[in-house]
Amino acid sequence: MLPLLRCAPGGFRLPPRRLLGAALTGCCASFALVAYLLGTPQLLAVAVPLSSLHPVLLGLTVLRERLSGRQMLGLLGTGIAVALRTAG
Repeated sequence: MLPLLRCAPGGFRLPPRRLLGAALTGCCASFALVAYLLGTPQLLAVAVPLSSLHPVLLGLTVLRERLSGRQMLGLLGTGIAVALRTAG
C-alpha cells in the first residue's frame, strides 16, 4: 500500500498526530487479532467469518446502507455456513 500512496498525485501526507493515531490503531488491531487467535483456536472457523461481518453490520446500522439481493443472499449463505459449521 505504501508504494501506491507514494505514487499518488500530490503525495499523501498526514499530520503527525493523525499518523501516530493510525499507527496505534494498527498496532492495537494486530495485538487483538493475535490474542484472539491464541485464545480461540478451536472456534477459528466460526470466529473469522463472523468477525469479518462487522463492517457490513456497521454499514447497515450506522450508515443506513441498503443491501442488494445478491448481498442479502451472501449474508444468508454466510449465516447458514457458520450455523452448519458450529453444529457439526
